[in-house]
Amino acid sequence: MVGIILSAGRGRRLLPITHYVPKVLIPLCGKRLIDYNLELLGGVCEEVLVIGGHLFEVLERYLKNRDVKLLRVDRVEEGNLYTLLRAMDLVRGDFIVTNGDHLFGKNLFEHFKPFGRRGVFVACQREREILEDEMKVLVSSGRVLKMDKNLKSFDGAFVGLTYVNEEGFWEVAKRLGSGKVEDVLVEFNPEVVWIDDVPFFEIDDIKDWRRARDGCKGLGL
Repeated sequence: MVGIILSAGRGRRLLPITHYVPKVLIPLCGKRLIDYNLELLGGVCEEVLVIGGHLFEVLERYLKNRDVKLLRVDRVEEGNLYTLLRAMDLVRGDFIVTNGDHLFGKNLFEHFKPFGRRGVFVACQREREILEDEMKVLVSSGRVLKMDKNLKSFDGAFVGLTYVNEEGFWEVAKRLGSGKVEDVLVEFNPEVVWIDDVPFFEIDDIKDWRRARDGCKGLGL
C-alpha cells in the first residue's frame, strides 16, 4: 500500500509565513506539519509519496534524508486532483491519500482500517460542530451521496483522508483532469468510515494553527 501526501498548495491564508516556507513545513508543537502525516503513514504503508509544488526546493531540502519519494507539480492552481494525478504512474495497487495540512491523532488507524477491502473509503466525522468551510457529506446506507462545502442538509464532514482499492479510480480521475479530488470520490459513492474518536485539525489560517497548537499536546498528536 502506498501513502500519498498532497502538499503543493500556496497556503495564501497563512501569508506571510508561506512566502518563505511551504505550508506543510510550518512548525507545530516541535514538529513540522508534514512530520505528523509521515509518521502516521509510515506505520501502515510500504511507500510514501509527497507531492509538492509551491516552494518545492525548500520542501526538497527538508525531506532530503527521509525515506519518501518526492514528486513535483508546477501548476499548483489547477487543484488537488491535478496534484494527485502526478502520482498515477507510480501507484500500482491500493493507496491512502491525505492532505499535508490535515493532522490526525496517533489513534487514527485504530479507527480507520478498511485496508484490503475493495472500493473507495472516506474518513468522516459527525459528532462535533461542522464548520462552514468544511467538505460536508450527505450519507445514505453508509455511502456518500453528495459531497460539497455548500450542502444545506448533511450528515457530517469529510476530513480529507481516503483509502482507494478500486481499479477504475485513475480512469475517472484522468477523465475529470483537474478540480477537486472529491469530484472523483463521489463518482464511486464511497463508503464512510466514521472516525469521531480521532483528534483532527485542518490548518488553513492562523486561527486554525492556534487551535491545533492549543490542542495537540493533550490529544496524542
